[in-house]
Amino acid sequence: MPTPFTHLEIANRLLCDPLIPDELRTAFRTYEPAYLLGIICADAKVPRKDREWTHFYAYTRPMEEHPWRTMMDTYPLLMHPRGPEHRVFVAAYVAHLAMDEYWSRHMLKPHFGESEWGNSIHWRFFVLNLLMIHLDERDLRTLAREQAQIMKQCQPVNWLPFIPDDVLVGWRDFVGDQIPDASRTLEVLSQRVDKTPEELRLLVDSPKKMQSYLWDNVPQSVLAHIEKEMYVFTCEQLLVYWGETEGVV
Repeated sequence: MPTPFTHLEIANRLLCDPLIPDELRTAFRTYEPAYLLGIICADAKVPRKDREWTHFYAYTRPMEEHPWRTMMDTYPLLMHPRGPEHRVFVAAYVAHLAMDEYWSRHMLKPHFGESEWGNSIHWRFFVLNLLMIHLDERDLRTLAREQAQIMKQCQPVNWLPFIPDDVLVGWRDFVGDQIPDASRTLEVLSQRVDKTPEELRLLVDSPKKMQSYLWDNVPQSVLAHIEKEMYVFTCEQLLVYWGETEGVV
């Protein structure tokens, strides 16, 4: 559920985190283009497929397994990457799915889907999009144009059996072209909530509106705690995948 810019901000933290083993951070640095594309590509839009196709869970039913495990069960070859670059790419994909899993379980479901504030779930969905814009713009400011240029060096070759290479490349360029100062988030999210980008801009820029619509119902302290624990969970799942593929390539 976090936007590509939030996923990339997490990617940057992982690269600098001393608690991540040196071997893993070195691999991410060595194959940084694949790493950066891997951590955003689950959000690529595959023609005639819905979100579950790339995320391996649906909002309409409980998660019985970690989505990245479901991905491996569905496509076992991903547990046998074809080389170190491919392994880094898949590891980053695992990190993306872990982030989304934690966000869905601990933010989306309890604080928006199953909560009772506001006049309807449709209202809470609208406010959720305001939160997404807030986080998206916060995290976009941490990214550098050089990262987009690095990511665009990635040339996947049949790395995923469920996302064609041309879709990956198209998504790579769509996201990269927005970094750091050409965000299209308002344009994209406005289509989901039947508002114009200008209307969303006014709301997000209004501390009073954001307080009454969002922070009075989902306090910033709650957001900070969930984001902290989401990062820890992402690290844990990433290390599990990396350990289970050790010696495979």
